[in-house]
Amino acid sequence: MLRRARFQWLLLLGCLLTVLVVGCVTGTEVKSQPPTPSPDKMDMIRFTTLPGTKLPPFQINITDRTRVQRLYQALQALPKFPANTVINCPVDDGVKYHLDFFQSNTALIQATLDASGCRALHLTTSDVRRTNDAFFSLLAKEIGVSPTSLLVTPQTTP
Repeated sequence: MLRRARFQWLLLLGCLLTVLVVGCVTGTEVKSQPPTPSPDKMDMIRFTTLPGTKLPPFQINITDRTRVQRLYQALQALPKFPANTVINCPVDDGVKYHLDFFQSNTALIQATLDASGCRALHLTTSDVRRTNDAFFSLLAKEIGVSPTSLLVTPQTTP
């Protein structure tokens, strides 16, 4: 009888240890992170949101992976606009750029860049970044245009 009681205690102890070990292992399981995006193409087009205005056409496609990744990293590094804060911006003349970043023909980001006003970069409706002159200079350099050619003023059509 003593042998049987000892066996039951050892069995119970073994079960408890198993539960404890399994609980610890699954509780500390490392989840894999999604791979870091590596864009290899960017398309950029200029447009206006104000009716009755006209802009010179502008469309560019960049396929140099190094240049595309520099731009992608620069826009990801831009600070977010502060939440619940009133910001006074210069006049917004409606000039915007649509930037599409791709990795192997799969869209990574479809962003809208305001060329006037607060010159915000809209990654999503809730993720709006604050650009600066350095960002516009880098953008112009990487796409091969002058910074002033990005900051055009639309003409009113009669």
